[in-house]
Amino acid sequence: MTCRGQRFTSLILVAGAVWNVTGEHACAADPPGIVIDFWDAAAQQYVGNPSLAILPNGDYVASHDGFGPGHSFAQVYFFSSQDEGETWSPLGSASGQYESTLFVHNSDLYLMGGGTSGGNEFVSIRKSADGGASWTTPLDASTGRVFDNGSNINAGATQVIEHNGRIWRAMEEVDPSIPPGNSTNWRSFVLSAPVGADLLNASSWTASNSLLGDDFLPARGWYEGGVVVTPQGDPQVMLRTALMGDFAALLDVSADGSTLSYNAQSAVVDFQGGANGKFTIRFDEITGRYWSLVNDHPNPGDVRNVLSLASSANLTDWQIEAPILSHPDPVNVGFQYADFQFDGNDIVFVSRTAFDGAANFHDANYLTFHRIQNYAALSSVQSVTLDVAADAEITNWGNWIDGARGELTQTGFPDYGGTLRVADDNFPTGAWAGEDNFGWVLMKWDLSSLQTSDNSRLVGDVDLRMIQFDGAVGEVEVYQINSGAWDEATVTWNNWVGGTVGDEDITFLGTMTSASQAGGGNGVTLFSDDDLQTLVQAWIDGTQDNHGILLKWPTGDPTNGDTFASRESTTDDPPQLIIDLIDLQSADFDRDLQVNGNDFLTWQRGLNRFPLGNATKADGDADGDGFVTSADLALWEIQYGMALPLSALASALPVPEPAAMWLAIVNTLLISAQRNRASSRHET
Repeated sequence: MTCRGQRFTSLILVAGAVWNVTGEHACAADPPGIVIDFWDAAAQQYVGNPSLAILPNGDYVASHDGFGPGHSFAQVYFFSSQDEGETWSPLGSASGQYESTLFVHNSDLYLMGGGTSGGNEFVSIRKSADGGASWTTPLDASTGRVFDNGSNINAGATQVIEHNGRIWRAMEEVDPSIPPGNSTNWRSFVLSAPVGADLLNASSWTASNSLLGDDFLPARGWYEGGVVVTPQGDPQVMLRTALMGDFAALLDVSADGSTLSYNAQSAVVDFQGGANGKFTIRFDEITGRYWSLVNDHPNPGDVRNVLSLASSANLTDWQIEAPILSHPDPVNVGFQYADFQFDGNDIVFVSRTAFDGAANFHDANYLTFHRIQNYAALSSVQSVTLDVAADAEITNWGNWIDGARGELTQTGFPDYGGTLRVADDNFPTGAWAGEDNFGWVLMKWDLSSLQTSDNSRLVGDVDLRMIQFDGAVGEVEVYQINSGAWDEATVTWNNWVGGTVGDEDITFLGTMTSASQAGGGNGVTLFSDDDLQTLVQAWIDGTQDNHGILLKWPTGDPTNGDTFASRESTTDDPPQLIIDLIDLQSADFDRDLQVNGNDFLTWQRGLNRFPLGNATKADGDADGDGFVTSADLALWEIQYGMALPLSALASALPVPEPAAMWLAIVNTLLISAQRNRASSRHET
């Protein structure tokens, strides 16, 4: 039994059920979100491949296809909303189209995915000049039949993006010579076209070579890939992997779109939900992060009954920010194949939802719309990049005394206005006298902008990033400078007060391996270490004087060196600290990156002991208001058992009653409403 037709607002999805925080009663049979379309499971036709686009005038257009024994293959249905997703109206349908993505280009709406005609499959693209009310028909190579080589096409509603003057879309073609099984016979390829070209004309599109997943992931395969762009500006394809658990595959794409390649060193990345369902990945310029909605597995037995928001700064290191939709039933409930768009401070998305009478979690009976308000606040990690504030080479004869800062050149590197040369360990003792052997390097950063009055800023991760000039791969030792203040304009080996030669007051942190190779281009070298994280935390807290770090060449290799870009380098790539900050209402009072019983004892000791409002994090003040109260206990109970980084809890989240505290596992406000619409290809 359903109670469709009612509308509910200001709902929070907690502990797998829809809970109404405004006091109204929500029928347990109602799916979360706004119902765009509903198909009765008794008809054995199921909702598939949702897609969402935002038109230039602000209207939303959603689409989906269908599958199941009761549905005719290759039919896409369109819906429109003129009130930001509050209500939806059907726009009609298009025959001969499946597994397709909506996207906007030059003010027109396009639909790109699989097409079929006369029993043949091909890549089909359609255009609508009236917001999805009518569409062109792909009759031939000049009207939208853009890739037709006789192969069956698997598309998935993955993202279509614009990058470097081209439109990009990834798909798969089925290799008929290989027996199907776990998608091992699907070949990934990429189509791209210049942004100014006629996208309906096949001659506008460049097709890459195709790669068979089974060649690289034996007996597994890949599918439903989407094009992404790395932080370095390189296009890649990120694919779902079959039977591999929480992993995704990354394939490299040439700049002109003609070549797809597999790099064994970087092709498989940890990605929660990477094998469990199709995902869309989009880059957000505001946060500088990649975002996705994924079916992760926070509990044993979960399949697609949990949909979570994930983000990454680099496409390879992903974290779950918050659960968005969740239900305890993994057998008959599914929130899957979500496609989303950024809309101001919000993320809006559509879901292929199995709920209330669905045949099973996979065979969805709803298309639902959802809004994640202020998604950036969900991220517990804020990445801050600090350029080096001071750097200097120290040698046994002086410090750049032959040139002014910013005008420095070095033999062999005439194109750079400033370099940092890390040479052999013996050099500072006078064992080497050649002018190319410059010794050790000092670096420090100004972290004053990250300091708080109560030392509540928590460091999650730290990377030291340096650009190494073309040269042989080597190792550089990284040291913490415990004492010895220095100034880059005047420091020399003789006046640096870090200790006498061979007895410096420094502590070894680890070894940094250079990324550049002889004959190759400049390399980005990263050094990340738990001790470096601890040191930066101490600098921010003021418990350790910030004298920076020292780089030196390993003692066992006295003849080589590495050269890096300095603060004055004309490459504009100075040494950087990339710091992930956990900046939230955290109940980790003892700062051990765990919220547990020890933190409860801290709260208990601090309860009501600070009437002047001068309590700190260490006293049990989780919400930062200067007092230790039951509100801080509520945050502790919500976060109990979680390892940091945690998903941030919005200040709008009401403090629950003690009996209900365990329910408040997410702060995402989902505007919920319901509408009906009475109203294949196999979906995965």
